[in-house]
Order: sequence, then C-alpha cells, then structure tokens
Amino acid sequence: MTWRTALLSLVISSGFNLFPAAFASAEDEPPPRRKPVSDVTSCAKVTASTRYEAYGYTHVVELKNACPKAVFCQVWTDVDSTKLPLKAEPGKTESVVTRKGSPSRAVVAQSECTLEK
Repeated sequence: MTWRTALLSLVISSGFNLFPAAFASAEDEPPPRRKPVSDVTSCAKVTASTRYEAYGYTHVVELKNACPKAVFCQVWTDVDSTKLPLKAEPGKTESVVTRKGSPSRAVVAQSECTLEK
C-alpha cells in the first residue's frame, strides 16, 4: 500500500467521524421546544358582535381560547362599561351577553385577561 492510498483511506474513514452532523437524520434531532405563553393576547381573542331582536340589538362578547391553559377575562363594551367575568377552557369558545334591547348595532369589546395558573 502506498502512502497516498493510506492517506486517502485515513481521510475517508475519519471524515465520517469528523462531520457526524452532516450525516445525521431528522429522526436524530430533538423536537422543537415550544415557547411558553407569557402574553395571553397571543393565544386568546375577545370580540364583540350584535344580534337584532324584536326590541333592539343584543350585544355579545366572545372569548376564543387557543392557549394551553384556561383564560379568565373581565369583559365590557364601549356601550356598557359594566365588567362581566368570562372564562374559557383551552380550545373552547365562550360568550356572554352584555346588553339587550340596545339601539346601537355598533359595539367594540374591551377586556382584561389572564392565564389561569
């Protein structure tokens, strides 16, 4: 065996040991870590809507929870400033009626929400 053949054999055999990451499969990689939810507004959404009924508009505030934990909110609207409690479990949507018989069909929801511990 010549020195060139020996050197080539050494380079080829050690190349797989020097660069193991280049030959790693996707199965060898750890799963990506989820970032902890620190801001409830990133996964929960509060919206308002109206329904017309015989005597006026009914205002409804809805909470959609896509967070990993339950979300608790105090909700109100620009028409009625009375704060009402609203809670939704993970993956659920809950709603509360804030006013019935309103002459206003335009309504904007306001909220203060926290993740349950």
